[in-house]
Amino acid sequence: MIRNSILDRWEKVRIESRGAAIFSAGGEILRSWDEIEAEAGELRGQLEGDCGAVSIQTGNVPSVPGVLLACWRTGRPVVLLDCELLGEDRRQVESSLGVTLRITAHAGGALAFVDVTSPPAPPSRACLYKVTAGQDGGLRVVGFTAEQLLADCDQVADAMGIGRGDVSYGAVSFAHSYGFSSLLTVLLCRGVPFAIAGDVLPWALVRGVECSKASVLPLVPAMFRALLSIESLPPTLRLCISAGAALAPQLGAEFHRKFGRKIHSFYGTTECGGICYDSSDEVPSEPGFVGTPLCGVRVELASPEASGGSRARVWSNAMGIGVASAQGAFEPPDVLLQQGAGFRIVRCDSPVLNVAGKKVHPAEIESVLKKVPGVADAVVWGVPDLQRGEEICALIISPQPVDAVAVRRHCANCLPPWQVPRRILTERYLPEGLTDRSARAAFAAGKVSNR
Repeated sequence: MIRNSILDRWEKVRIESRGAAIFSAGGEILRSWDEIEAEAGELRGQLEGDCGAVSIQTGNVPSVPGVLLACWRTGRPVVLLDCELLGEDRRQVESSLGVTLRITAHAGGALAFVDVTSPPAPPSRACLYKVTAGQDGGLRVVGFTAEQLLADCDQVADAMGIGRGDVSYGAVSFAHSYGFSSLLTVLLCRGVPFAIAGDVLPWALVRGVECSKASVLPLVPAMFRALLSIESLPPTLRLCISAGAALAPQLGAEFHRKFGRKIHSFYGTTECGGICYDSSDEVPSEPGFVGTPLCGVRVELASPEASGGSRARVWSNAMGIGVASAQGAFEPPDVLLQQGAGFRIVRCDSPVLNVAGKKVHPAEIESVLKKVPGVADAVVWGVPDLQRGEEICALIISPQPVDAVAVRRHCANCLPPWQVPRRILTERYLPEGLTDRSARAAFAAGKVSNR
C-alpha cells in the first residue's frame, strides 16, 4: 500500500485539535475531531477486503471526511462525484476507474452503500480523482497523489492566511475542486473547522455564517452578487473568497462599498489546483485580475498573441497526474496579461461554458437538443452574464416550427436546471461549411445580435 501523507498529517491534526470540527448551518456541533476519527474506524471495516475504487456522491454531509480517511486507510482510491452526475456519464467515470462501491446519502444524511460492477483499472498512484468538463465534449478525470493534494492545501491556506482560529462556511460543493481544497483538505490537514450550509439563499448564508461564527466565506461570484440584497454581514466574517468564475470589478466595488469588505479572487484549475490569489486590500478596477502566484507556484507567459494577452504555463507541486506538457508545466486554456506582480485573465480559449462556477461543454447540451422530435441540428454557446458569468443560449435548426416551451421541458427532463438554455432561437438551416465549433457558435451568436 502506498503511504498516504494526508493520513500522517491528519494524525497530527487530530491530536492537536480540540472542540468542534464540523458545524451545522444553525451552529450545532455535527462532528468533533475524535468523532471523525471514530467514524473513519467504523467505516473501515465495511471497506476492507476489496481494492476497487470508491465513488462518493453524498453531497455536503458531515460523514465525508470520515469516509475519505477510511477509504485511504484501506488503500482504496476515491472519486468525488457531483450529485447531478447520473446515468451514462456516471457509469463511464466509474467504469474507467474500476469503481466497485458507490457511497451515497439519504435525505437525512445517513450513508447508503451501492455495489458497482466495473472492470479492473490499471495501477495508479492516485488516491483521489476529480471530474471536470473536458475540452472535447466529454468528462475529464484527473488523478492526484496525497502529496499533490497536500501541496495544494498548504499553498492555498498559506496564501489566504487561513489557520486554526478560523471557521470556513461550506456553501460550495465538496465534489468540486474549489470546495474540496477550501473545505475538506484544510480540515484534515490544517485543522480548520467548517460549517455545512443548509441553503444558499442570501438570508440563509448570512444566518449560517452568524450561527456558526464562520470567519471565511468561499463562494462563487453569483452568490456574492446575491448577498448584495442583504443589509449587513456578521462581524465574525473576515475573509471573502471568490473562485470558479471571473469576478466582475463592478461587483467587487459594490460589495466593498456596501459591506466594507473586499472579495479576494482565487484562480485555479481542477488539473493543477490553486494558481493565483489576490491577497491585497486594494479593490481591482480592471476585469479578470486574479492576483499573484501562490508560493510554490510558477507562472510564465508565452509569446503575446495578436489579440492581446498570452497563454500561460504553470509549474506546481499540486499538478495532477499526467497533466503536464513536455516542459513539465500545465497549460490552462486561459489567456493572461501581466499586471504588476500579478496577472489578469483576458479571456478563456475554451469551448467549455462556465455558469456560476459550474462547467459544461456545449456538446453535452447539443446532444440533448438533437433528440427533440423535428430538430435536425443544434448549436449551443454562452454569452456574458453579470449574474451567472455566462448564460446558455441555443440555436435549433429545424425545417418545421418547434415549440420552445416543449424544448425547455425536454431539456429539464434530461439536464440539471443550470444547463437548460435560457434563450432558444430557431432557424430552418445552417449555412454549408459550418463544421468548426467556433464558426457555428459565431454564426449562432450573430443571429442573437441581429434580432
